[in-house]
Amino acid sequence: MPLTQVDEANFLDLNALAYLRFENKGDDSKALLKFKDGGSENLAGDAARNLHRILMNGNDGPETAERPVQPAGPPPSRGEAHQTVRLGNLLIDGSLSRALGRNKAWFFRRDENGREHFLAFVNAKGSCSIRTFDCEKGIFLGKRSQPGNYQDRFADLIAGAVELTASSQPNLERDCRERLPDHFLAYLREQID
Repeated sequence: MPLTQVDEANFLDLNALAYLRFENKGDDSKALLKFKDGGSENLAGDAARNLHRILMNGNDGPETAERPVQPAGPPPSRGEAHQTVRLGNLLIDGSLSRALGRNKAWFFRRDENGREHFLAFVNAKGSCSIRTFDCEKGIFLGKRSQPGNYQDRFADLIAGAVELTASSQPNLERDCRERLPDHFLAYLREQID
């Protein structure tokens, strides 16, 4: 459980977030956080502003939140997930998502033949997997696994896809063997309609 420091007193597990909304951008900044376990929290002032900067710029704490993030090298080409970012004297080498500790993600993708799919990516135990589901009926189409993380190994698929939210992640092994659960399929489809 990697924690991200948002100010002197607040640390946050970004993987536990289900929803986040920012209000105002000035001195009275506010952030409404809803967690996957049903809990919620409000951040205000510096903590909310720092969290916004961390998520937008990849900063990793309040000591760097006021400094602009500068690429250490040339910007990545379109579709390239790997990026080196300089935060003050700290150099982060790797994809922004991995730097933020993301281990699961859902995407919507249309392939070269116009077929629409939902893609479920998972990082676990030094390897990663992608599961593909038919967008219309949620039918499971297949799984591929690779060593490493999905951000690097499947960067080509992520580049042409739209990231979706998953308020409550179904168990892919148990609940999605043949198809996505109806309520979850409807939730994903709402995001692309």
